[in-house]
Amino acid sequence: MEQYIIYNAEHKVLICKEHKCGISPRRLDRHFRDDHQGVAMAMRKEILAYAKELPLCDPEQAPIFKEVRSVIHGLQVYDGYRCHYESCQFYTPTLGYIKRHCRDHDSEGWNSMESKFTNVKIQTWFQGNYTRYQ
Repeated sequence: MEQYIIYNAEHKVLICKEHKCGISPRRLDRHFRDDHQGVAMAMRKEILAYAKELPLCDPEQAPIFKEVRSVIHGLQVYDGYRCHYESCQFYTPTLGYIKRHCRDHDSEGWNSMESKFTNVKIQTWFQGNYTRYQ
């Protein structure tokens, strides 16, 4: 079983080793049925039974860190960007998106593009609708 999942007890997230992201408790069955068809049915049932015994957080409740200070084992690490505008906490893995985001601050008198963002390492607990880079 440990070849497929990692349980992060501190943050209560079950991580898929292959996809390097958390698995929503609501999608656990579907994740293994649809995305891991090569995994034997008996192993999938064992994983599901194990997960039912764990306290798992919903994706909406997963913690967001201001910056990656230490890498969360099992999660993908991305090269990304962080906005520098005052209290803005925006992170993204794409240069085009950070530039577009920073242009929104131009109307606030913040015009120097080179000082608007910096390169950082980022991670996200979940993919899809629950992607929130940290």
